[in-house]
Amino acid sequence: MKTLMHCLCLLIGIALPLQADEANPLAGQIWDVSNEQFVAFGTMLEGIQSKAYILIGERHGRAAHQGREAFVIGALAEAGRYPTIAFEMLSEAQDSIVSGYRRDNPEYALGLAVPLKWYDSNWPAWSFYQPVFDVAFATKAEIVGADLNEVEQNAVATREISEAELTSPSLAYYEAQMSKAHCNLIEPERARELARIQMARDAHMAEILKAKKHHRDGIVLVVGSAHVRKNVGIPKHLPTQDTVVIALKESAQSLQTFEAAPQQVITGPLTDFDYIWFTPEIDETSLCDRIGTIE
Repeated sequence: MKTLMHCLCLLIGIALPLQADEANPLAGQIWDVSNEQFVAFGTMLEGIQSKAYILIGERHGRAAHQGREAFVIGALAEAGRYPTIAFEMLSEAQDSIVSGYRRDNPEYALGLAVPLKWYDSNWPAWSFYQPVFDVAFATKAEIVGADLNEVEQNAVATREISEAELTSPSLAYYEAQMSKAHCNLIEPERARELARIQMARDAHMAEILKAKKHHRDGIVLVVGSAHVRKNVGIPKHLPTQDTVVIALKESAQSLQTFEAAPQQVITGPLTDFDYIWFTPEIDETSLCDRIGTIE
């Protein structure tokens, strides 16, 4: 155990700067939504470790986010809890690939990207996610895929829309999300198709979480932050009292700005989350901005 925890400490120390950035004092802070106050990581840990379903909403391909996910998993292990780790980035069909690799390589996650064909996926580079897999390997956690595979997703778009889908607040939410993600360049019909896929993915991921939560230690889901909003995402399919949501959010705003006007920093209801963990905003030109500059 000492060796295990030493490995975890090394991984965590590399992955996570816990202190706020002097140039961005909101970064590194954790906002407890229900108590409306900033809290220490240890306080958040106490608040989440009794929950069966721990959902961590990230921005994909952000080292600060994947580092914090690894940190949470390691901290839970230090507290004596070893949950199953589920990934949006994997489908259930890939579970056998992960387990097969781990039989031959129980200690090192580095080579897992090859049999998973991560290089041929649409996810950011494996280097972002390896720290999360490293900690999962070090803690001997079960690793499971949570998403629908590509064939299953495509089947959703061709299925006749149901009355439940039409009246769900999730549909309008994801239509807006999909339109924005495509720089408002897609037709409303296509935005609706993509929205229905997102809704189906949420329901499926929730079912996987319920099916794979085999023991008292529960399950952690690594997933995009759009999917963890309580009123429209995965949590609506899970038992409320057993579920906790941590949203990882980039921000360039000040502490004072957030405390005075949270909606300038977080769009949508803050109550969709239980904890909001801020990270530095990465200044980059978006795809939509680049499209706008093409003549």
